[in-house]
Amino acid sequence: MTLQDLFDALAEDPGAEDDAWMHGADAFQVQIPAFVYEPLYCDMDGHPIGILEWAGLFEKSERIIARSHVGRRFVSTVWIGIAPHPYETMVFYVYRSGKWTALDQVRYSTMAQARAGHERITCDVKGHARTYQAPGRRER
Repeated sequence: MTLQDLFDALAEDPGAEDDAWMHGADAFQVQIPAFVYEPLYCDMDGHPIGILEWAGLFEKSERIIARSHVGRRFVSTVWIGIAPHPYETMVFYVYRSGKWTALDQVRYSTMAQARAGHERITCDVKGHARTYQAPGRRER
Protein backbone atom coordinates (compact mmCIF):
# COMPACT_ATOMS: atom_id res chain seq x y z
CA MET A 1 0.00 0.00 0.00
CA THR A 2 1.32 3.44 -0.89
CA LEU A 3 0.97 6.50 1.27
CA GLN A 4 -1.70 7.81 -1.10
CA ASP A 5 -3.63 4.51 -0.71
CA LEU A 6 -3.50 5.00 3.06
CA PHE A 7 -4.88 8.53 2.77
CA ASP A 8 -7.60 7.33 0.40
CA ALA A 9 -8.57 4.50 2.78
CA LEU A 10 -8.78 6.88 5.72
CA ALA A 11 -10.89 9.30 3.67
CA GLU A 12 -13.35 6.51 2.80
CA ASP A 13 -13.51 5.06 6.33
CA PRO A 14 -12.43 7.44 9.12
CA GLY A 15 -12.70 4.51 11.58
CA ALA A 16 -9.88 2.72 9.75
CA GLU A 17 -7.41 4.90 11.66
CA ASP A 18 -8.73 3.53 14.97
CA ASP A 19 -8.51 -0.04 13.63
CA ALA A 20 -4.91 0.57 12.51
CA TRP A 21 -4.05 1.94 15.96
CA MET A 22 -5.55 -1.11 17.67
CA HIS A 23 -3.80 -3.60 15.37
CA GLY A 24 -0.43 -1.89 15.52
CA ALA A 25 1.89 -0.75 12.77
CA ASP A 26 1.36 -3.92 10.73
CA ALA A 27 -2.15 -2.83 9.78
CA PHE A 28 -0.84 -0.63 6.98
CA GLN A 29 2.20 -1.35 4.84
CA VAL A 30 3.29 2.07 3.57
CA GLN A 31 5.99 2.51 0.93
CA ILE A 32 8.35 5.24 2.07
CA PRO A 33 10.35 6.96 -0.68
CA ALA A 34 14.01 5.90 -0.96
CA PHE A 35 15.35 9.39 -0.23
CA VAL A 36 14.10 9.05 3.35
CA TYR A 37 16.63 6.25 3.88
CA GLU A 38 19.62 7.95 2.27
CA PRO A 39 22.27 8.70 4.90
CA LEU A 40 22.66 12.31 5.93
CA TYR A 41 26.12 11.90 7.45
CA CYS A 42 29.26 10.11 6.24
CA ASP A 43 32.77 9.51 7.51
CA MET A 44 35.96 10.72 5.80
CA ASP A 45 35.90 7.66 3.53
CA GLY A 46 32.32 8.37 2.42
CA HIS A 47 30.71 5.54 4.42
CA PRO A 48 27.31 6.29 6.00
CA ILE A 49 27.36 6.95 9.76
CA GLY A 50 24.87 7.95 12.42
CA ILE A 51 24.57 11.36 13.97
CA LEU A 52 26.39 10.40 17.20
CA GLU A 53 29.41 9.02 15.34
CA TRP A 54 29.38 12.11 13.07
CA ALA A 55 29.32 14.41 16.12
CA GLY A 56 32.30 12.57 17.63
CA LEU A 57 34.30 12.85 14.41
CA PHE A 58 33.27 16.48 13.92
CA GLU A 59 34.83 17.48 17.25
CA LYS A 60 38.27 16.19 16.24
CA SER A 61 40.87 18.49 14.70
CA GLU A 62 41.72 15.85 12.05
CA ARG A 63 38.78 17.17 10.03
CA ILE A 64 40.97 20.04 8.79
CA ILE A 65 42.29 19.09 5.35
CA ALA A 66 44.24 22.25 4.42
CA ARG A 67 44.61 25.93 5.33
CA SER A 68 46.26 28.73 3.39
CA HIS A 69 46.77 32.45 4.03
CA VAL A 70 47.00 34.84 1.08
CA GLY A 71 47.38 38.36 2.42
CA ARG A 72 44.15 39.15 4.30
CA ARG A 73 42.44 36.13 2.76
CA PHE A 74 42.14 32.75 4.42
CA VAL A 75 41.39 29.55 2.44
CA SER A 76 40.12 26.66 4.54
CA THR A 77 39.25 23.12 3.44
CA VAL A 78 37.58 20.85 5.99
CA TRP A 79 35.57 17.66 6.32
CA ILE A 80 32.02 18.54 7.35
CA GLY A 81 30.61 15.02 6.98
CA ILE A 82 27.29 15.92 5.36
CA ALA A 83 26.44 13.65 2.42
CA PRO A 84 26.77 13.66 -0.53
CA HIS A 85 29.49 16.36 -0.42
CA PRO A 86 31.31 15.90 2.89
CA TYR A 87 34.22 18.26 2.13
CA GLU A 88 34.12 22.04 1.87
CA THR A 89 36.54 24.81 0.89
CA MET A 90 35.74 28.36 1.94
CA VAL A 91 37.53 31.65 1.27
CA PHE A 92 37.35 34.32 3.97
CA TYR A 93 38.45 37.94 4.08
CA VAL A 94 39.84 38.85 7.50
CA TYR A 95 39.55 42.48 8.60
CA ARG A 96 42.18 44.16 10.79
CA SER A 97 39.67 44.07 13.66
CA GLY A 98 39.67 40.27 13.47
CA LYS A 99 36.16 40.11 12.06
CA TRP A 100 35.75 38.17 8.83
CA THR A 101 33.36 37.63 5.93
CA ALA A 102 32.95 34.59 3.69
CA LEU A 103 33.71 35.24 0.02
CA ASP A 104 33.37 31.83 -1.64
CA GLN A 105 32.37 28.23 -0.91
CA VAL A 106 32.83 24.97 -2.85
CA ARG A 107 31.80 21.44 -1.75
CA TYR A 108 33.40 18.12 -2.81
CA SER A 109 32.54 14.41 -2.72
CA THR A 110 36.02 13.01 -2.00
CA MET A 111 39.14 14.03 -0.09
CA ALA A 112 41.19 13.95 -3.31
CA GLN A 113 38.78 16.42 -4.92
CA ALA A 114 38.94 18.59 -1.78
CA ARG A 115 42.76 18.69 -1.76
CA ALA A 116 42.90 19.51 -5.48
CA GLY A 117 40.15 22.10 -5.08
CA HIS A 118 41.97 23.75 -2.19
CA GLU A 119 45.14 24.12 -4.27
CA ARG A 120 43.19 25.47 -7.26
CA ILE A 121 41.28 28.00 -5.18
CA THR A 122 44.44 29.10 -3.34
CA CYS A 123 46.12 29.71 -6.72
CA ASP A 124 43.04 31.61 -7.89
CA VAL A 125 43.13 33.79 -4.78
CA LYS A 126 46.85 34.50 -5.31
CA GLY A 127 46.37 35.32 -8.98
CA HIS A 128 43.12 37.27 -8.67
CA ALA A 129 43.35 39.02 -5.34
CA ARG A 130 40.94 41.77 -6.43
CA THR A 131 38.23 39.17 -7.16
CA TYR A 132 38.40 37.94 -3.58
CA GLN A 133 37.73 41.25 -1.81
CA ALA A 134 35.39 41.91 1.04
CA PRO A 135 32.24 43.65 -0.20
CA GLY A 136 32.85 47.38 -0.60
CA ARG A 137 36.62 47.10 0.05
CA ARG A 138 39.58 47.92 -2.18
CA GLU A 139 43.01 46.34 -2.08
CA ARG A 140 45.62 48.63 -0.48
